[in-house]
Amino acid sequence: MSTVVRQSCLQARRLLLGWRRAPVVLIQSLIFPTFLLIVYKQVIGESVLHLTGGNSLYGLVPMCAVAGALFGAMGTGAAIPDERASGLLSRLWALPVHRASALTGRLLAEGTRALIGTMVILNLFIGVIMNGMEEAQEEAAEQAERNRVIHGDKRDAGEALSDDLVTLEKQVL
Repeated sequence: MSTVVRQSCLQARRLLLGWRRAPVVLIQSLIFPTFLLIVYKQVIGESVLHLTGGNSLYGLVPMCAVAGALFGAMGTGAAIPDERASGLLSRLWALPVHRASALTGRLLAEGTRALIGTMVILNLFIGVIMNGMEEAQEEAAEQAERNRVIHGDKRDAGEALSDDLVTLEKQVL
């Protein structure tokens, strides 16, 4: 392994260990996008389903993953001036390390943090989709059982639906 790659990995490790101890990074990159995903699903999920006929999570998950990466990148961008003011960057450049290793290490750490955040959001997405599919199947089975009890086994779903509509019209009028 070349010197630049090894030093970049060491810089990335330094940043990842520091971020692990900083609750702000955890909130910005994992908790806030996950919260956004849950809130957006609860607030606009049904509206999108009625307008488009498709699940809103297919658009919300990538958006929340990108939001997590952007919020984390903003936090990292705000930390660079602090490192410069504290003298960390000048001390790094005085050491016998490659100058590009600080930048590439930061990019590697950011990529790792964004990848972990995206994996968390995707796992949440898969859990919500699987749970939603199970609920939909259970609801369909319950509806089919109700139709069988009300209308008998000989009727198909179209006839049962038209009879339900006629019954509803009679109740309204």
